[in-house]
Amino acid sequence: MLMHLWLYSPSKYYDSGKPGELRSKMNENSHSLLSDYEGDSRPLLEKMISGNLFTICAPIIRKDAVFTVNGFNDSLNWVEDWDFYIRLLASGIQLKYCSSDDAACLIRVHNRSLSKKNLNMMEHLFRLENLNKVLSKIRIEGVHSGSLKKANNLQIRFLHRSLFSNYLKQDKFLSLEHLFGYFLLDRNLKVLIKGFFGLLSGKNVFDDKSA
Repeated sequence: MLMHLWLYSPSKYYDSGKPGELRSKMNENSHSLLSDYEGDSRPLLEKMISGNLFTICAPIIRKDAVFTVNGFNDSLNWVEDWDFYIRLLASGIQLKYCSSDDAACLIRVHNRSLSKKNLNMMEHLFRLENLNKVLSKIRIEGVHSGSLKKANNLQIRFLHRSLFSNYLKQDKFLSLEHLFGYFLLDRNLKVLIKGFFGLLSGKNVFDDKSA
């Protein structure tokens, strides 16, 4: 039986009009993509919680491995590649890294690809909330899906808090929405009430570490 294989290469970014100036991240706030790792994919699951480790055009994946996890979920609008990669990692696919710069995936960065901070966080939140559905189906020897979901929920709480603060003076409705999203995970009524009064006054209560 042939081994399910995932071969990936480096990804390099360059600004529009400057193809000779390559870098490993889209911008300074972006998370780092995976490089050099080889072997069983499952230890990478926790890293994938914090962000996608691969650009869409960097991996070459065996067709039988794609069929094993039922391919892409085309009901997702933004993060179908990330969801697909999570399911592939959970399947225990074997990773191989091609380090040659000749095989690098080059991505042009232009003004439209540099998203605003809030939109980046909203996309990340969307990823994490969908991840729980994927994690609940994972059955891996030595890995408990509950521990991955717990770590994931901590990330979701943090993003709800950050979005509450960022939308506080721009859009009170969205700010309130993220306050309730935080409460559903934190279950701290005192913080909910404090956040609600902070919303009315325009004060960021999460500046207070006691919150």
